[in-house]
Amino acid sequence: MRTIKKKATHIQLKYTPSAGWLDINFGEEVFRLLKGEVMLDKTPYSDETLVPIENPTIEGDIFSYQVGKTLYKMDCSTMEGAIDLALLVQKLKNETKIVKNSIDENFEIILEERDFSFSIGDFNRMILIDYNEYGNEFTERFPEPTKCYTMGDYHVENGIIYVQTVGRNLDDENDPVVDYQYQWPLKLNKVLQTTLEKLLEIGRRAVKGFGIKSRFIHLEFFRLQSDKKGLGKKGDYIGLEANMRPAGGYTPDMYNYANNTDVYQIWADMIAFDKIEKAELNENIEKNYCVYASRRDNKNYVHSHDEIKQKYGNAIVMDERMPDIFSEAMGNYMYTAKFATKEEMDEFINFVHEKTEE
Repeated sequence: MRTIKKKATHIQLKYTPSAGWLDINFGEEVFRLLKGEVMLDKTPYSDETLVPIENPTIEGDIFSYQVGKTLYKMDCSTMEGAIDLALLVQKLKNETKIVKNSIDENFEIILEERDFSFSIGDFNRMILIDYNEYGNEFTERFPEPTKCYTMGDYHVENGIIYVQTVGRNLDDENDPVVDYQYQWPLKLNKVLQTTLEKLLEIGRRAVKGFGIKSRFIHLEFFRLQSDKKGLGKKGDYIGLEANMRPAGGYTPDMYNYANNTDVYQIWADMIAFDKIEKAELNENIEKNYCVYASRRDNKNYVHSHDEIKQKYGNAIVMDERMPDIFSEAMGNYMYTAKFATKEEMDEFINFVHEKTEE
């Protein structure tokens, strides 16, 4: 049986009652619960191709499942909360009645390296919670008029989301309400609600733990494989690093290329003006997939440097030899490129990394 290794790059849980499906997204893999069957979407970024999965198992941080004659093994240690989604997939596969006729409201939660967002409700009643590098906001989207506040804190207790904001309505300077408080009672099946509450708490801890404001940050965690005295129990997440700086290497440049913006100017606007003043967010411009692919001197590759430049010259935004001090982690020669689709990006990575048989 062929084995393919994957890893969780971000996590997303989305339920759409009107369509009757639940989407569980690990970044590289997207699962869908449809008509009581857990399916893998083999082409999530184009026309969907749904195939059933078999034998979902979890060993440590590795989530395994079978599709036909192929065994997939996904590393869930790369993203906090991923193992909780893997457990949900496993439960949904084994207990198909978990969400049947038990969910009556739309919701979506997304956790990425630096961003957390959550929305729940429909056109009659909807709230949004956003923590990202541009600010922390709570929005009562419906009923209209929309109200938007600076996010203070939130927590979930006894199935109710409690929200505390800071200051006045950002959309209406004449609104007299200050430090608005809000409650949302969840109406979900117990299994699904437990998963959602876990993800909400992970997102809250990641952005609130250090009281971080007005700076670049990135955080790193590891997950305990067994009980460790003085640290925690098996499955607990332990902080490894809290970096009060941008992510290393060319990551800030890749943010810029992917989003057609300048994160340094955004940061400067935040510090100097407390709002976007000179930066161009370019929200109406289509976003790109930006990728860093490197090669090592001790490997033999199918395609030469000239072939890479000839084929992908228009997509490559940076390429250079790395200083020896960085080469162990970042390779000896790097290419950074941007693409309109994930498929084009994956083809580029494969082209750069394809090796000759040794």
